[in-house]
Amino acid sequence: MNFNPAPFQSWLINRRYSPSTVKNYLSDINNYLNFIKNISHSSNTKDFFSQQTISSYLTSLTDKTSYKRYLASLNKFCQFALDQQIISSNPIAKIRKNKSSTISQTTQTGTKDIINQFSLYLKHQKKSNSTIKNYLVDIGQFLTWADNES
Repeated sequence: MNFNPAPFQSWLINRRYSPSTVKNYLSDINNYLNFIKNISHSSNTKDFFSQQTISSYLTSLTDKTSYKRYLASLNKFCQFALDQQIISSNPIAKIRKNKSSTISQTTQTGTKDIINQFSLYLKHQKKSNSTIKNYLVDIGQFLTWADNES
């Protein structure tokens, strides 16, 4: 996917965001789109705004101190997509609602979704296929054990 930042940039400028905020939002969104490019071959724009894709990206962030900034940038990007009628609802609201705790997220998301998100994270970290396979088997066994313990 080739992202043309001009419409998003204009949208931000029209809403009177400062030049540094515009620059930061564009940088953050480009990082997000690079993440998507590494994990997906889909060119469907709506996939870029899916709750699962955004959650996977947020989970993959290694700099947890910037989490709120990335979340704010993604929120603005989703608001832009709403205004442009690319999407019909903002997935960030659902992500924020579901973020209560790791345990409740695990219960809500389900083992299969957790394994899929972890797989995307490992691919983003450029782990080998055999490493990914081994990690996923181990995580699957752990999650099965955890479900049986509760």
